[in-house]
Amino acid sequence: MVPAAGGVRLFPDDLPIPADAKDVHYERLGRGDLLSALMPGHLHRTGTVPDGQDLFDHRYGGPAVAGPVNPLPNGLCRSAPAGPIWIYPSPSSAGAGLGVMIECSDMLGGGFRFAARAVITFTLG
Repeated sequence: MVPAAGGVRLFPDDLPIPADAKDVHYERLGRGDLLSALMPGHLHRTGTVPDGQDLFDHRYGGPAVAGPVNPLPNGLCRSAPAGPIWIYPSPSSAGAGLGVMIECSDMLGGGFRFAARAVITFTLG
């Protein structure tokens, strides 16, 4: 990971992650996950949701329910998001496919958990 203004850069197209990211896992298979309380602002800064737009606008993403966690081989671990979740499919500027999935609170009327587990998936273009 290389430090950068406004966060840490982790993924192939130099996607920034929030500065407060904790419990960061990166898998070479095109998936990374982290825990952050700064995801709302981060979604706007990265252009996943345009500035001034509602984070829960269906034009930019949609609700889903986290499914069962697939077991990993012995010695490997990963934190799975707990449902409900909100998924943002988003093309990156480098042409790669990029998706962000974030835990929502089932007690806060549709807001994100504080802090929320975010899963970022990507495919190289």
